[in-house]
Amino acid sequence: MTRRQLLRILDYRIEETIACVLIVIMSLCVLLQVISRYLLDLGVHWTEEIAAYCMVWAVYLGASIGVRHHFHIRMILLIEKLPRLVSLPLILIADAIWVAFNLFMITYATQYLSLLFQFTNRSPALGVEQEWPHSIVLIAYVLMTLRVIQTYVLWFRSGFEGLPAREHEEIA
Repeated sequence: MTRRQLLRILDYRIEETIACVLIVIMSLCVLLQVISRYLLDLGVHWTEEIAAYCMVWAVYLGASIGVRHHFHIRMILLIEKLPRLVSLPLILIADAIWVAFNLFMITYATQYLSLLFQFTNRSPALGVEQEWPHSIVLIAYVLMTLRVIQTYVLWFRSGFEGLPAREHEEIA
């Protein structure tokens, strides 16, 4: 496997793989909690925390996956019906606002994490420092911003063919 092939696989599958693993872990933790409570009459509290962290991380990674595959809410059917002279500026403005919002969130997530790093705040069951689970906010918004930029780089390389999107790509 060449370096280029490896990077391509990572580009297509890194968020999906991590999110799937997190969903499996979350499901197993919930199953363990149900079995331990109702069949064994025991409370295994650490499973609740792990399930919650996995769910939050999977949701945020899912947002990045949505950007990658253009699953976020857009009026794309309406935009595709408009002439290119109208539809292209609408998409460019919408994506510029989106990236600006992402940069806003990155700024505040960084500030929030720096506060968390200053103070000790451990989770009750696992004793995990809270900056680690909360770091997904920063990671996800950085990933979403990179995915939007990546869409435009690929659109530029294609000679500005069609509208900025990646649906036409095939997984190699």
